[in-house]
Amino acid sequence: MQSANGFTLVELMVVMIIVAILMAVAIPSFMKHKERAMISATKQQMQRINRIAFEIKVTTGLPLQSVTKNWCSDCNCRTVELGQTSDPVFLGTQCGKDWLQMVSGFEPYVGSNGEARALFTDAWGRPIVLDENEGEPQFSPNCVTDGLSSIGSKSSSTLLLNASPTRITLALKSGGLC
Repeated sequence: MQSANGFTLVELMVVMIIVAILMAVAIPSFMKHKERAMISATKQQMQRINRIAFEIKVTTGLPLQSVTKNWCSDCNCRTVELGQTSDPVFLGTQCGKDWLQMVSGFEPYVGSNGEARALFTDAWGRPIVLDENEGEPQFSPNCVTDGLSSIGSKSSSTLLLNASPTRITLALKSGGLC
């Protein structure tokens, strides 16, 4: 009998196939958990914005339009592909300009060293946009509250299915202005 000092080609192939099967099962599961974590982080970020916006409304007694200097900071963002908030191309679009104006309106309340910009950036690096509905004359006497939305990111599964990207929305507390 001859002693073997290594593995045969068949044994190596079997191990490689087992590892490939395990990876095929584990990677999609990991990506789902990662996507859920990013959605959760973005929702928490939006809840923080909600608390800050509520404090601003209660403290000043004014609707958010007076803070952002815009009636609809997200209107120009509804029909375009939102880029990263650090992308100069995105910042050059009307959506990016409206987003920067909205962010600068919040700076006195959250800090001007990039805190407001980070606050309005979701877990994918895309902008969280604000629709300042409250107090708009066309909605009177009905009260339509302000809203936040984040486009999120196209996950690998939505890219394969050609589905729309993850959209996360949150209605802001009114602060008694309606």
